[in-house]
Amino acid sequence: MVNVDDSGSGSGSGKKDEANKIIDKFGLSKATQEQLIALRHTITAYSDAAFDVLSDPSPQHPTEDAILAKQINLAVYGDEAGFKDGLTGKAVHGGTTGGYATVCGGAKGTQNPVKTIAATIACVCGTANNKRNTEPCSKKGGGNVEWQASALPNAEQWKLIRRHCPPITKNIITADHLRRAVQTATAAIYGVNTELWVGKHDGTACDGNLNGACIKYTGAAAGGDPDLNEAEWITKLTNIADALEARRRSINAKSDKERHLKQLLALAKAAAKQASQLTIVGRGEPSTKPAAKEAAKTAAPDCAKIANSQECKTRIGLQI
Repeated sequence: MVNVDDSGSGSGSGKKDEANKIIDKFGLSKATQEQLIALRHTITAYSDAAFDVLSDPSPQHPTEDAILAKQINLAVYGDEAGFKDGLTGKAVHGGTTGGYATVCGGAKGTQNPVKTIAATIACVCGTANNKRNTEPCSKKGGGNVEWQASALPNAEQWKLIRRHCPPITKNIITADHLRRAVQTATAAIYGVNTELWVGKHDGTACDGNLNGACIKYTGAAAGGDPDLNEAEWITKLTNIADALEARRRSINAKSDKERHLKQLLALAKAAAKQASQLTIVGRGEPSTKPAAKEAAKTAAPDCAKIANSQECKTRIGLQI
């Protein structure tokens, strides 16, 4: 935005030169003084519109990737660092260490087998200690996915269990991907009386051996309705999806602002180039005498003869 303000102080010639540069740049040398005044109102309207665009509050600053990655690790492993040397009972299921039947077939108030995604998968796709060479989540699997005697599967067994999860085909995680994953996984959780179940239900227990690889979580359902709040990863992944959606809105809003500002600038430049074609309403055809540079030459009044300093201020109304 350029304002030429000549109050009689400083170098008037410098401001005239600056005005002439503006006039030449936008092809205003053929415009009359009346046309320049009309143009000023048009440019001011575009400037006001641009100010409104810039003043519109932006959406909340998007959550950074590093923070979202930690939140995903919390949902999966209960630890911001994710999988390190092995699964940790306290982080994965929230209780003290325990074997398969204790963790996967226990009662509310001890270990929570649906606290994290890792706990849920370890119960549904792992086996009890000494139940080897069978993989519940693979029709042809004959690998060893057993739990330790009084703890979660060790690192090697966990890697075998994980391979049955669908491979990641893209490195980009979107809100839609997470919402679909949550919806699909939630559909696998059901209730029987006061028990929350995941996996094959035989009405007896879940011991990772004779009674199946599954989750029977007593006290985590009421009237056959499972308490999905026990599955903490559902809320965590839903919150991450919301954060990703907020990021998308923020990026779109920024792009819209940039696009609108570019449009307004283009309109302002186009209006300036067409200034000499303006018809001044109520005054007939405009004078053909170019007035732009003449106005620049006479922009500085003789302030020595003007007692009121405010009257000495003259603005050439060109704002681009």
